[in-house]
Amino acid sequence: MTEQLDDDDSDLDETVCICSGTTKRRVVELIEAGCDLETVTRKTGAYSGCGGCEYELEQLFEQHSAQ
Repeated sequence: MTEQLDDDDSDLDETVCICSGTTKRRVVELIEAGCDLETVTRKTGAYSGCGGCEYELEQLFEQHSAQ
C-alpha cells in the first residue's frame, strides 16, 4: 500500500461497484497508476452496469488523481 492513501485498510476493502465486485482499493491503485475512468471501467467492470457507483468513483478520482 502506498503512503498516499488516506483511507484505512478496512475502508479500502469496501466494495465500490456491486455489479462488478470492484473494491475501493483496486480503483485507487488504478487511479494512482494513471488510469482514467474509461480505463478503470474496462479493467474492473465498475461503472458499466447500473451506474450506482458513479458518485463514489468520482469522489475517488477527486481524492487520488491529484496525488
